[in-house]
Amino acid sequence: MTETLQELLHAEATRVDVPPLHTDVLMKRGRSIRRRRRTVAGLAALGLLAVAGGGTAVTVAALRTSEDAVTFSATRYQEEGALAVDSELYVAGKHIPFDEAVKSFEYTSAGTVVRSGTSPWTDDADVDHYTLVKPDGTRQQVDLTTNDRVVATEPDSTHLAYAEPNGDRWDLVVMDLESGDELVRATVDGTFTWGGWEAPPVALDGDLVWAHFDDGWTELNWRSGAVRAVPGTQRVYEVENGKYAVQGRDGTWTVRSMETGKRLARIELATNWYGMFSPDGSRMKFFDQDEGMPGTESTSPFVYDVATGKHTTIPGKAWEFGWTPDGDLLTIDDGDVQTCALPGGQCFPTGVTLDVGKDSVVKLGGNPYES
Repeated sequence: MTETLQELLHAEATRVDVPPLHTDVLMKRGRSIRRRRRTVAGLAALGLLAVAGGGTAVTVAALRTSEDAVTFSATRYQEEGALAVDSELYVAGKHIPFDEAVKSFEYTSAGTVVRSGTSPWTDDADVDHYTLVKPDGTRQQVDLTTNDRVVATEPDSTHLAYAEPNGDRWDLVVMDLESGDELVRATVDGTFTWGGWEAPPVALDGDLVWAHFDDGWTELNWRSGAVRAVPGTQRVYEVENGKYAVQGRDGTWTVRSMETGKRLARIELATNWYGMFSPDGSRMKFFDQDEGMPGTESTSPFVYDVATGKHTTIPGKAWEFGWTPDGDLLTIDDGDVQTCALPGGQCFPTGVTLDVGKDSVVKLGGNPYES
């Protein structure tokens, strides 16, 4: 990218322009040794089943009973996450083809919410559709269609939130994905001109939902109905699972609680570094925005654990790594889908192998595609 992420985020952009990822440049990651050994042993005991579709070859585990399948799929989903290749999703060792391109997808405790459309990228004229893909591979349509919007989920609940234009005001909506019920629709005030979406981005954590207006984030307690402006968040763009991170003019990053403002972490970096949260908000991925520019030194991105302050170096480019729902790294190494346990970074194969065409668009879970 020739522009920095800060410039992209502060400009009127419709998406963060992340270049397509190809398997010949994607790297590694993994889970805990004990857990992975148990999974690998289970794969060996159960045997392997080859599945092919859409020109992409996949190897997944075959399961003996439906009860085993449910338990095994839920565990694999949390540990291994999801990725997409063009119009195909891969989650918990399963290949889920779509009729439309997969534009983005989000983790929930009920499964992966897929946003699909005719184009893999943001297009105001393109109607987006949403589907919940459960860990066992079954699908459930979500009663939501948008043209260009950033929804919010959280990996530890079944809720999805979004903002909806309501005249010169905005409705903040929270729905339950499993039941399909709309839990709340509350109208709030705010001016939104800084982004190119049809409604402001939102974030979600438990009973709290936030919308990012020009003056900062507005908080709604959707159970009590209480609304307030979150102070000092006008230029805050990284929010996940109740935490926000903001970079100061000296390059120092500060992580705070959205609800209380309490400082949770402080990371001193150069001004050209940028950071993004894992989907569960427990970690951040930091990288040098000038990496690869003429005359710049080679640097390594790293993962920062918010609770402990531990750094783990990432062996590759930042965009070659996504996230699992439980906060580990997800990548592809020479066609093999891998996860990398954190902290430590030791990588393990998931048992899924992809054969992806050079022109395919690969999207890794947890990265901000079109948001």
